[in-house]
Amino acid sequence: MREAALDAAFAKLLGGPERRPREWQRDAALEGLRRRDVFVRAATGSGKTAVFQALALAAYELYGQYVSPLVLLLYCSRTRSRT
Repeated sequence: MREAALDAAFAKLLGGPERRPREWQRDAALEGLRRRDVFVRAATGSGKTAVFQALALAAYELYGQYVSPLVLLLYCSRTRSRT
C-alpha cells in the first residue's frame, strides 16, 4: 500500500504516471518507507530532492531531515566572483 502511495507521489512530482523516477531514486525512497536511514549522494540537478519530497508525500507521518549545502555553495560562488 505504501509503495502505491510512493508511486503516486513520484507521479505528482514528476508530472504524471508516464514519468518514472530513476531506479536509485525509488530505491532510496523505499528504504525511507521502511524507516531506514537514507543517505543520497549525487550530482547537482540529479533529483535528490525528489526522493525526499516523494517520501514526505507518501508517508507524511515519518520524520525526515534534509541537509542541503546550498547556502554554502552560494556563498562560495559569490566570494569567488569577487576575486
